[in-house]
Amino acid sequence: MQISVADATISVEMSEITDPEGRDVYAVTIVTQEWEHSDHSIKSGCLGGDERRGMASALSFLQACGDAANYEFRTGRKSENSTLFPSHVASWAAQNVDELAIAAMELEAA
Repeated sequence: MQISVADATISVEMSEITDPEGRDVYAVTIVTQEWEHSDHSIKSGCLGGDERRGMASALSFLQACGDAANYEFRTGRKSENSTLFPSHVASWAAQNVDELAIAAMELEAA
């Protein structure tokens, strides 16, 4: 599954990997003109998942990271969610937090 958010393309595929608890692992790739980031840390719930649920999770974690980065910028206080992704991804998510929220709502409504 692939969607566009702002200047990025976010792709989610089911990985061949399962974690020790048997949960599915998603292969998440975010590509902009300046960088590409791949991640295999997002997992399904205990009942398994599919690409749509994986995309919903990826968007949720990106939005949480962006919100946390914006909070840190505004207050100067640390937030653990700002480190969910590397700093360049967190910065992108912070700049595009509204677009991430819209993409998540559109995915849920579809």
